Amino acid sequence: MFQIKDFTSIVGSMINYAKATQSKLTDFTIGSVTRTIIEAPAIEIEELYQQMWLGIKEAIPVALYEAFDFRKLPAQRSIGTINVQLLKSASVLKIPAGTAFISIVTNDSFYSVEDATVVTVNNNKSADILLSAKKQGIINPVIATSLFTSDAVPSFVSASAKANFSNGRPEETDEEMRYRFMDYIQNLARSPLASIHYALVNKVFITNENGEVTERIKQAKIVEKFILEPASPPGVFYAYIHNGDNGTITATASLKTQTLAILNGYTDNTGKKIIGYKAAGIQVFVEAVVNKSIDVDYTAQINNTVDTTVISTAITDAIKSYFNSTDIGGTIYVAELISSVMALPGVINVHFNRPVSDTTASFNQKNVLGKISDAAQ
Repeated sequence: MFQIKDFTSIVGSMINYAKATQSKLTDFTIGSVTRTIIEAPAIEIEELYQQMWLGIKEAIPVALYEAFDFRKLPAQRSIGTINVQLLKSASVLKIPAGTAFISIVTNDSFYSVEDATVVTVNNNKSADILLSAKKQGIINPVIATSLFTSDAVPSFVSASAKANFSNGRPEETDEEMRYRFMDYIQNLARSPLASIHYALVNKVFITNENGEVTERIKQAKIVEKFILEPASPPGVFYAYIHNGDNGTITATASLKTQTLAILNGYTDNTGKKIIGYKAAGIQVFVEAVVNKSIDVDYTAQINNTVDTTVISTAITDAIKSYFNSTDIGGTIYVAELISSVMALPGVINVHFNRPVSDTTASFNQKNVLGKISDAAQ
């Protein structure tokens, strides 16, 4: 563990070393020649300790920010839109990006961000132009109707701000960045995927008149298609739900309706508003998982001392258990199927004729057990 040493402790250590390693120098009192010779480098060593400590303090946050790819917010320029009036006889069709303007009130310089098209309304020619301040950071505020001038626009008559400009801001300070990073870390766990998945598997269920749960979400998978398909819009999630049924109805209409209510929020019977689990600003579409049926055909070699009927039932249960344990979008591995059967007492060997290879479901599918055929030998 790194520990800073001050001047006094450094001198004490050096004196102790000198006393232990030689006997010619004996006067270490304050003001003595020997003490002075020792104290001179001790001052420099203490300064090195301080420099090292300051370097470590600066390096730790930098390393931490780099690990999370967390960057300091750069300075921003003041921006706003102005309306430029031109002469009626002007032949100008477009005012190009980069055209310079000056605020008459504040004398600050601006330039146009993008090309602006000149339009004619009631025989008057004008153009709306988005301006950005030449200087980064905070400048004198520009309010609505403030006047601008420009020597770079042909047939220029006048220009005025259509609304108050949004003022710029300086580069984020170290302290501001530290507090923003603290907020970032504290909210890492509150991701849309985590909160939505928690709500689906813990809060969504259908009950009968007696309050008994008749249907609930046994498995769920949340997909942001923007990750799979970059052309898809960000912030749109698809929740695929499965009620544990291996048939065709993996989620009833009632279960999907309840799912949307839990995610988006609803008003209960007493009029109380219940906040939803999805974050504001994102969309969640709920769809039922599609079951992908896989037939299984196996041949097992068993010990002669084991009853064939009993071991066949045990093998069937083991295969069902393995299929039920797979996730939505999961894979049925032949090797794991073999392992689940070989773990049963009395099984000497097993061979699967179907499936012949590993089978992976799509992100909205779940592998379920179809027909099962066996031959115990």
